[in-house]
Amino acid sequence: VTAQLVKCKERLEELAEAKEQLNKEQESREARVCAVLELEAEVATIPPLKRQIEEYKQRLTQAELEVRELRRELGRHGVEGRNLLELKKSAEAEAEKTKREARVLKQELASAMEGGEAASSGQGLGVTDLSPETAERLARLERENKSLTELVA
Repeated sequence: VTAQLVKCKERLEELAEAKEQLNKEQESREARVCAVLELEAEVATIPPLKRQIEEYKQRLTQAELEVRELRRELGRHGVEGRNLLELKKSAEAEAEKTKREARVLKQELASAMEGGEAASSGQGLGVTDLSPETAERLARLERENKSLTELVA
């Protein structure tokens, strides 16, 4: 009977250990099931994220193309702008030159008129009283001055 009792005690201890082992295995299994469920939930989010990434890639490619085109256009406008600035500077210089020539001609005209008034006893000289070369030069310079002033404005 004691031998049987010892055997039953050993068997009972073995069963207790087996039960404890079973509990540990069940807890481990539950933890793995939770982990699998979490991974499955993550996997479910992958296809929409892939689509979103593809969409962003397409947008990025389109934006890069637009940036390249805008840079080309900016370069073209930069060249045009520099050309226009050079043209403006040239026109301004030409306008200044024309103004100087007009001032010189006006001074010549004034001195010719003063000399002519003294010679003609008080009769003033008109533009028609100038030499043909001077009158032509004055008219050309006035037209040129007008067109350059309009161009600069």
